[in-house]
Amino acid sequence: MPPHPLPNETMSQEMACPQCGKQLIAIEYPYDHPDFYDGVSEWACIPCGYHRGRWSGKLLGDGETEPKYGRKR
Repeated sequence: MPPHPLPNETMSQEMACPQCGKQLIAIEYPYDHPDFYDGVSEWACIPCGYHRGRWSGKLLGDGETEPKYGRKR
């Protein structure tokens, strides 16, 4: 039976960009943003420009934001 990954190893594997493999960062919108949520709203990769909504899992285009809780617009 193979050993189970440590929690930190699993976390870093899950947080790698699916396009380029670099580390994803959490994006929180500012308080005055229309889609403000007190926490992470999207995951992004600065090197390659990948952006994915936290709730919807949808790839976000330039300037597109994730509606709170992934609601439809």
